[in-house]
Amino acid sequence: QAMSQDKKLYVVKSAISGNKSDLKIKLDSENLIINKKKWSIPETNELTLVENKLAATDFVLSRNQQILKIDDDLITNAENNFGVEFKNFKMANIVALLNTEEPIASGTLDGKIVAINPFSNLGLIADFDINNLNALKTDLGKLSLEAKSENKEIYNVDFSIVGNDIDLSLIGDYSLPNKGSELDFNLDMNKVGMKTIASLSGENLDEATGNISGKIKLNGAPSDPQYEGFIMFNDAVFNVTQLSQTFRLTNDKIKIDNSAITLNNFSVQDSSMNNLTLDGSILTENITDPKFDLKIKSKNFQAVNSTVKDNDVFYGSMNFDINGTILGKLSAPKVNVKLGINESTDFTYILQDSQAKLEKIDGVVQFVNKEDPDNIITRSNDSANVAVFGGIELSARLNIQKNAKFNVVINPNTGDKLDVTGTGDLDLNIKKNGLITLSGRYDIDNGSYSLTLYNVVKRKFDLEPGSSIVWNGGSPTDADLNVTAKYDIETSSAALMASQVSGSSDEVKNKYRQKLPFFVYLN
Repeated sequence: QAMSQDKKLYVVKSAISGNKSDLKIKLDSENLIINKKKWSIPETNELTLVENKLAATDFVLSRNQQILKIDDDLITNAENNFGVEFKNFKMANIVALLNTEEPIASGTLDGKIVAINPFSNLGLIADFDINNLNALKTDLGKLSLEAKSENKEIYNVDFSIVGNDIDLSLIGDYSLPNKGSELDFNLDMNKVGMKTIASLSGENLDEATGNISGKIKLNGAPSDPQYEGFIMFNDAVFNVTQLSQTFRLTNDKIKIDNSAITLNNFSVQDSSMNNLTLDGSILTENITDPKFDLKIKSKNFQAVNSTVKDNDVFYGSMNFDINGTILGKLSAPKVNVKLGINESTDFTYILQDSQAKLEKIDGVVQFVNKEDPDNIITRSNDSANVAVFGGIELSARLNIQKNAKFNVVINPNTGDKLDVTGTGDLDLNIKKNGLITLSGRYDIDNGSYSLTLYNVVKRKFDLEPGSSIVWNGGSPTDADLNVTAKYDIETSSAALMASQVSGSSDEVKNKYRQKLPFFVYLN
């Protein structure tokens, strides 16, 4: 018996009698519940196992037009066979076991699955359809599977999914060991719509059009399969929701075989038709740790075009030029790039609570490592936790163009933030052990720092042109600051000059009571 929110989800009561050589199973016909619904089964139902032979009598579960039947004569075969037959059977009756609130899949199942000689030379026959298949809230169409053994040595498989936005099939044979090539399959992706892929992604992609297609041939032993084929993107367009940016892949092909995944000037276009191009190969002779041999290049590529509604960690516009290489292995990639941040960039990053901590006494912002607050370089001291990924090696030459704007929201609750524009040439390096170094100079042309003290006083300090930040090849947090910030205010200087004008005439004191413009500088 299984329960869901105080309701009986499944109730199956049985009576078992006999011994291992003469076993009988009978279901209680008065108390049978499947997926919260009462089902029927004849009172005369019975499953028997006698001398390695299975037999069924009146073992038919039904509700309205749905039928699940277990029997020993579902196919015309002189040999011992035993299987299950479905008619108009709702998949929800099964998948509700996994998730009662939101079933991961639905559809109507019709067909048979039969085991031949289940206790000796086992063979399987499957011939069924799932109509109106829906998975992860995505309509897929009709799934069909026909699998059978012609001579108990070779299994023929014909699998397909066909719907409005998808058309793919897997057809071929599986031979038993020592009977020649064990696998011989052809995967034909006539169409897999981007709309379907976007729907399966949840909320990560939307506004998708176009499709992908391809062909892949698979043969050889299961322990050492050989495959060869390609995947083609046909006017594939999609929007990455957290970036709020639309990308297009037009008639680009990816070649796949045992040796490599080959990208021949594979291009991704942004919404302004600017290309980001990948050229080269991902060598897959060691599929668990492939090698990279790629070149990456772009000009005026718009990677981000979002608002805070799209992403509560980072948003804005990010436009860049890039030219570089990606080498090394998956476990230790080596990236060497020249990256230009273009003037149309206006990018905001919001520090999370675990990244920034406001010390109320000093008004100091302390930056900490999100994963390991006590160590700027995250290391694991537990020798048992050994990850396959050994660390990235990055060498990046950064050029920040004039008018490119960066904003850091230090405290979203109080509105403390830093806005800055300027120019700079920087060298950023990340070593394999995680050590980050930065060198170069960033000259501030304009900007401001909004500061809240004790949640009472709010002030906005303007950064003076000519300010600069210089890194000398150490940690990014170890920089030489030459920054001047100015705050304009009109106020009386009477309190400030009280001791100097003490004893003076009212005429003199009144002069200092006038509101005058003052400039407050922070260096």
